[in-house]
Amino acid sequence: WSVQIMLKKLIPCIIFFFICCNSYATEYKLTDNICIMSDIKNDLLLVYKSDCKKEKYLLDTFQVPNDIPKIDFVFQEEISNKKNIFFSISYSDSYRDVNNKTNYADTYHINYVYQCETQCKFNKKISNFFGNGGDLINIYTNKIIYKFPYSSEKSIKNELKSSLFKKWIYNKKIQGKVIKKTYINENSQFSFSHLGYLIKNDEFTVKDISSKWLNISFTNKNGNRITGWIACNDTNICNN
Repeated sequence: WSVQIMLKKLIPCIIFFFICCNSYATEYKLTDNICIMSDIKNDLLLVYKSDCKKEKYLLDTFQVPNDIPKIDFVFQEEISNKKNIFFSISYSDSYRDVNNKTNYADTYHINYVYQCETQCKFNKKISNFFGNGGDLINIYTNKIIYKFPYSSEKSIKNELKSSLFKKWIYNKKIQGKVIKKTYINENSQFSFSHLGYLIKNDEFTVKDISSKWLNISFTNKNGNRITGWIACNDTNICNN
């Protein structure tokens, strides 16, 4: 009987502990009447926009492999006289590349932006500019060989003030020059496989930007046009 009594006393404590440890509901107050709320349902991260009182509607849902994503930060910024809500989520990811040389240093970041007036809609242009990714490590040396540039609120806010972002958001033509040998990749990410390379003083035109990777068009001395992604840090665009 004493064991049964102990169990009856312990069960509520165990349930309370489980609820506390598995409750991820959070709220971010952006203004007096704009709040971003999140909750977990099964393995989904649910994100809501609310009036900070009773009214709320589902803004987005996120599901990732083998983990439950969490919100790292949320803030609001006015761009071109329109309110945009920035939020960044992250999750644990130890993906190893197909060449078996690199993997993520545990955390993968996703930056999403929503243009919000009466209703909110996904801002693809700005979301793509900041992009997704994580720090990469060399699995043989355990050293970081690529650092994702937009994993913090400060890094994104600083970039919003940059001349590069302002030119890009207003659709101005962006041209640049290579300051050191840089490899051309097929996608906007670090890779050991390349389409080619550019050398110092090669000039190019920027077609798109994502996570400080530049999608460029380059015409060589033979008149052949080459396109692909290069690291912005290897150009004068990110080194003014």
